[in-house]
Amino acid sequence: MQSLPVYIDGKNCGTLDIRQDGLVSVFTARCGIKPVKPVRLYLYGGGKSALLGTMRPDGSGMSIVRRFSRAELRKLPENIEYAADRPMRESGGSDTLWRRGKMGCLISDGLIAIPADEARLGCVSDRLRRIEGRAYLIFERKK
Repeated sequence: MQSLPVYIDGKNCGTLDIRQDGLVSVFTARCGIKPVKPVRLYLYGGGKSALLGTMRPDGSGMSIVRRFSRAELRKLPENIEYAADRPMRESGGSDTLWRRGKMGCLISDGLIAIPADEARLGCVSDRLRRIEGRAYLIFERKK
């Protein structure tokens, strides 16, 4: 299962869980706030977006559950980074230009990014970074 952040009005207020259920992918978004007006939730990643749907009030917040077949998944962004009611601007984003290396690594002038599993590497969270929707461990390259 994959968990991603949900942003409403620019604030992180919940999670989007993506899991497989047989041949379909199930997207479940939960948010702990209740806005006055209906919230349309979009999926963002890789410079693309797609509408997930309108969240419904439930208990202490809002939620939405959507099921997608393999054919419907092709219409969504390939590497989903987050769900939100509007696109998020990168704060403090870097201008690092990454190029593909061997074994899934990304290489920059002075850095190397190695694919990582966030759940297993909580103790080095200061070195973890999301690039194109995937988690990577960042290290300085020796020259």
